[in-house]
Amino acid sequence: MSTDVGENSEQLDRGGQLFLVQLVFLLAAGICTLVRAYVKLFMVKHVTIDDYLIFSAMAAYTAYGAIALDGVVNGATGKHRSHITSPDEAARSLRAWYICEVLYPPIAMAVRCSLCVLLFRLASKTIHRWIIWINLGLVTIISVAFFFILAFQCYPVSYFWRQVYGNEGHCINKEIVPYSVFVHSIVSALSDWCLGLLPIALLWHVKINRRTKAIIAILLSLGMIAGVALIVRIPYVTYLKPSIDFLYVSINIAIWTVMEPALGIIAACIATFRPLFKHRGFGWSSENEGYVVNPSQSHRATGQWHPPTEGQPNATLRIMSLAATSGRNRNPDEESIGSEYELCRTVQVKVASENNSTCNNESWKGIHRNL
Repeated sequence: MSTDVGENSEQLDRGGQLFLVQLVFLLAAGICTLVRAYVKLFMVKHVTIDDYLIFSAMAAYTAYGAIALDGVVNGATGKHRSHITSPDEAARSLRAWYICEVLYPPIAMAVRCSLCVLLFRLASKTIHRWIIWINLGLVTIISVAFFFILAFQCYPVSYFWRQVYGNEGHCINKEIVPYSVFVHSIVSALSDWCLGLLPIALLWHVKINRRTKAIIAILLSLGMIAGVALIVRIPYVTYLKPSIDFLYVSINIAIWTVMEPALGIIAACIATFRPLFKHRGFGWSSENEGYVVNPSQSHRATGQWHPPTEGQPNATLRIMSLAATSGRNRNPDEESIGSEYELCRTVQVKVASENNSTCNNESWKGIHRNL
């Protein structure tokens, strides 16, 4: 949409557009986060690091949204300078802009780190784990650097919004903030797309039906949508340069910026909704439940045990298991790996035929292994 000054009157105050977008995405992200909390607290009954990261991101995004809305309602966000009635209006909106700018990098970092933690628990190959570590490192470094640039772009800090009163102070070179936004957007978008495509590689050899595999891959890849929002906003970065009409010409990048964290939160939450559809007939199950042969090892397994035929010295027990170690040696985080998906690795276990009676005992029925 054009931002030329010569537009008609109703286009000279675009604060309502930002208000509507912010409110819708704040509510959507909040609802998805509440559903995720219900799934993890009452259904899965296990909260992991990635959950805490998303909950923290949502708390910060709520504050972000409230401040942005206040800038529209009680300030001059989105208004052309001809529609601003007092310096107080402009100062209030500029202060809201500053606070939202400072909150944005930690929110975006928490969302991406949450996805990295989830995928790291699913990854078994070294190359996949290195990809996740590299993404995590890049996102953390670029987000921290971006945070400090935005937080200390003016000295004193209050000069960012009090300059409208003629207060003394100064800001960094006007090219630095737009350039840093551009770099952060490119790195974050590449990270989103890399992490969005990684589930395809992670699920390639997993022994589950294709429909389940496709659904899970799509859910885990929803974060790429946030990357699209980052790319779309890049052409508007130039409007972040200081100008007499900053609150008006920057409205497009403001709209895309409030959308991006919300899309990431929504995608991260939807990826954990799998237990809500369990046993609902959506084709999300993996294998039939099987048996664990050794009570001394707390294998949680799925699959099916086939008794030995006559003359066969050993029987093969196909166990779908994520950890073929005893319960005492498991890491608590590994125990809850991807509890939303029920993905499993396949191992072959040889069972001595003299243990057939144990294998046939229903008391050793394996617990379905959630991933």
